[in-house]
Amino acid sequence: MKYKILYVLPEFETNTYLVWDEESMEALLIDPAFPSPLLKKEIKQNNLKLKYVVNTHGHADHIGGNEFVLRNFKVPLCIHPNDAEMLENPRLNLSASFGIEIVSPPPDILLNDGDKLTIGD
Repeated sequence: MKYKILYVLPEFETNTYLVWDEESMEALLIDPAFPSPLLKKEIKQNNLKLKYVVNTHGHADHIGGNEFVLRNFKVPLCIHPNDAEMLENPRLNLSASFGIEIVSPPPDILLNDGDKLTIGD
């Protein structure tokens, strides 16, 4: 059985998902919107083995927590090639227009339509 927890992180009010396999405890994190000690705590308290961070797209409110999560968990970052450039460019990810400059680490895995990521069996 797989579990999914939805977090609405208050800084951007963007949906962030933590999904894991109950048997292996392997997990993936989708769209970490903001550096969140709450997410870090949940991952550690549940003894999850974070395997991937996935960004559905490159807007600031979906990538704002990438650097924090990757610094704490050392896992690959995944995004579609069309949005990869947005990760490191505050103008393209729209954060510059809000007076902040969010710069994410570059992607480790470029996901194309039909690609699959696996957690657990």
